[in-house]
Amino acid sequence: MLQSEIEKLHPDWHVIFYGENVDEVINCASCGKKVKYGETYTSLEQFIDDGSFGLSVCADCYAKEYARMKAKEAKE
Repeated sequence: MLQSEIEKLHPDWHVIFYGENVDEVINCASCGKKVKYGETYTSLEQFIDDGSFGLSVCADCYAKEYARMKAKEAKE
């Protein structure tokens, strides 16, 4: 999903792909959980609008994305 779609669905979420303040509280781009930017991972499925960079997601969502990616690779 793209950042503009996420922001349209959840206008109260603060989702980013890059930040300079590791203590800034943001929302996971996948589940919306509040987390410090420095504790996030780069999403494999949620992207900025041009698709070039992954948005920040929490550790739980990243683990799920990674598992889906590996399962898809195993089927190929």
